[in-house]
Amino acid sequence: MFKIKERDQQEIAQDVLMREVSEDLRAQQLKDFWAKYGRLIYCLVLIIIIATVAFEGYKTWRMNVRLDESDIYEQAALYNAAGRADEALAEYAKLEKAHTNYKYLAQFRIAGILFEQNKNEQALSLLNQLRQDKKVPSELRAVAAFGFVSRQIDTADPAQLQEALNPYLTAGNAWYGSAAELSALLLVREGKKAAAQKLLTETLANASVPEQVKQRLEVLQTILEK
Repeated sequence: MFKIKERDQQEIAQDVLMREVSEDLRAQQLKDFWAKYGRLIYCLVLIIIIATVAFEGYKTWRMNVRLDESDIYEQAALYNAAGRADEALAEYAKLEKAHTNYKYLAQFRIAGILFEQNKNEQALSLLNQLRQDKKVPSELRAVAAFGFVSRQIDTADPAQLQEALNPYLTAGNAWYGSAAELSALLLVREGKKAAAQKLLTETLANASVPEQVKQRLEVLQTILEK
């Protein structure tokens, strides 16, 4: 039979002993670690669980709110389509403190109804508020600004109207073409035909301007050239 030499036996015994000591040391280190940080780890895990549950609850609440506000908005639209403007206004008014963008969409609808009722000052005031309110999404602020300008482009102070367009009158801005179109009309109104033509030429040369907008600008340019 194969016999283990005494020296080999000693080395094996030492190796086993070292492993036992190492395992005992790791166990003690782990015990000390949990004694020191265990409560903190439990708290962190608990916070993560609570945050996850809260986030899921928030998403559910948000979805329910969106559905409720969507129902109100659609009901108001039905009233308006049926010619029941007062009832539509009452429904849209319910969204004044809405938690979603239906709050702002409802205000656009209210402004539209007010214009139909020849309550232009109230409607314009609403559009003016929307275009300046930083809480309103940027796309809706732009729509409000263009509505505010176009609805009174022949009557209001040109300087005031141009001030509303200036934030969008920079090359590369998504609304640059539409802002340039209205600015050109304001220039024509002030008798600055050459300046309007120059602005149109520069805008048409801008590659970022959408094709549909360019088509309108070309029509306006043709009219000015006559």
